[in-house]
Amino acid sequence: MQGEGGYRLHELVQRFGGTVRGDPTIFVTRVATLDDAGAGDISFLSRARHRETLRSTAASAVILSKDDASLTDLPAIVCTNPYLYFSQVSGLFH
Repeated sequence: MQGEGGYRLHELVQRFGGTVRGDPTIFVTRVATLDDAGAGDISFLSRARHRETLRSTAASAVILSKDDASLTDLPAIVCTNPYLYFSQVSGLFH
Protein backbone atom coordinates (compact mmCIF):
# COMPACT_ATOMS: atom_id res chain seq x y z
CA MET A 1 0.00 0.00 0.00
CA GLN A 2 0.97 3.57 -0.48
CA GLY A 3 2.59 5.08 2.53
CA GLU A 4 5.60 7.04 3.65
CA GLY A 5 5.58 9.00 0.39
CA GLY A 6 5.91 6.10 -2.02
CA TYR A 7 4.10 3.63 -4.23
CA ARG A 8 4.43 0.02 -5.24
CA LEU A 9 4.76 -0.64 -8.96
CA HIS A 10 1.38 -2.35 -9.11
CA GLU A 11 -0.23 0.76 -7.59
CA LEU A 12 1.28 2.94 -10.31
CA VAL A 13 -0.02 0.57 -12.97
CA GLN A 14 -3.49 0.62 -11.40
CA ARG A 15 -3.44 4.41 -11.57
CA PHE A 16 -1.79 5.01 -14.96
CA GLY A 17 -1.99 1.71 -16.87
CA GLY A 18 0.86 -0.23 -18.37
CA THR A 19 2.22 -3.61 -17.36
CA VAL A 20 4.58 -4.55 -14.56
CA ARG A 21 7.50 -6.74 -15.55
CA GLY A 22 9.24 -8.25 -12.55
CA ASP A 23 8.28 -7.77 -8.92
CA PRO A 24 5.06 -5.69 -8.70
CA THR A 25 5.62 -5.02 -5.01
CA ILE A 26 8.80 -2.95 -5.48
CA PHE A 27 8.33 0.25 -3.50
CA VAL A 28 9.55 3.51 -5.01
CA THR A 29 9.76 6.78 -3.14
CA ARG A 30 11.29 9.19 -5.64
CA VAL A 31 11.79 9.84 -9.32
CA ALA A 32 15.25 10.38 -10.78
CA THR A 33 17.21 10.34 -14.01
CA LEU A 34 18.94 7.11 -14.95
CA ASP A 35 22.29 8.71 -14.06
CA ASP A 36 21.21 9.98 -10.65
CA ALA A 37 18.90 7.16 -9.55
CA GLY A 38 19.58 5.04 -6.51
CA ALA A 39 17.73 2.63 -4.27
CA GLY A 40 14.07 3.55 -3.98
CA ASP A 41 14.06 5.59 -7.19
CA ILE A 42 12.10 5.03 -10.38
CA SER A 43 13.50 6.29 -13.66
CA PHE A 44 12.67 5.97 -17.34
CA LEU A 45 14.15 5.36 -20.76
CA SER A 46 12.59 7.16 -23.69
CA ARG A 47 15.53 7.58 -26.10
CA ALA A 48 17.81 4.97 -27.59
CA ARG A 49 20.91 7.04 -26.88
CA HIS A 50 20.43 6.43 -23.13
CA ARG A 51 20.38 2.63 -23.38
CA GLU A 52 23.94 2.35 -22.08
CA THR A 53 22.97 4.38 -19.01
CA LEU A 54 20.09 1.99 -18.41
CA ARG A 55 22.59 -0.86 -18.09
CA SER A 56 24.40 0.90 -15.23
CA THR A 57 21.58 2.67 -13.40
CA ALA A 58 21.09 2.00 -9.69
CA ALA A 59 17.33 2.68 -9.89
CA SER A 60 15.01 0.26 -8.14
CA ALA A 61 12.66 0.28 -11.14
CA VAL A 62 12.35 1.81 -14.59
CA ILE A 63 9.65 2.83 -17.01
CA LEU A 64 10.22 1.45 -20.51
CA SER A 65 8.57 1.01 -23.89
CA LYS A 66 7.75 -2.49 -25.16
CA ASP A 67 10.69 -2.20 -27.58
CA ASP A 68 13.12 -1.59 -24.71
CA ALA A 69 11.65 -4.00 -22.16
CA SER A 70 14.26 -6.68 -22.82
CA LEU A 71 17.23 -4.34 -22.20
CA THR A 72 17.29 -4.76 -18.41
CA ASP A 73 16.42 -7.20 -15.68
CA LEU A 74 15.30 -4.40 -13.37
CA PRO A 75 11.66 -4.37 -12.33
CA ALA A 76 9.85 -2.25 -14.88
CA ILE A 77 6.63 -0.68 -15.93
CA VAL A 78 6.17 -1.24 -19.64
CA CYS A 79 4.02 1.31 -21.45
CA THR A 80 3.55 3.04 -24.81
CA ASN A 81 5.00 6.44 -23.83
CA PRO A 82 7.64 6.25 -21.07
CA TYR A 83 8.24 10.03 -21.06
CA LEU A 84 4.56 10.81 -20.44
CA TYR A 85 4.28 8.03 -17.88
CA PHE A 86 7.31 9.33 -15.98
CA SER A 87 5.75 12.79 -16.02
CA GLN A 88 2.57 11.43 -14.46
CA VAL A 89 4.50 9.51 -11.80
CA SER A 90 6.57 12.63 -11.07
CA GLY A 91 3.34 14.48 -10.35
CA LEU A 92 2.60 12.06 -7.51
CA PHE A 93 5.88 12.80 -5.81
CA HIS A 94 5.96 16.57 -6.29
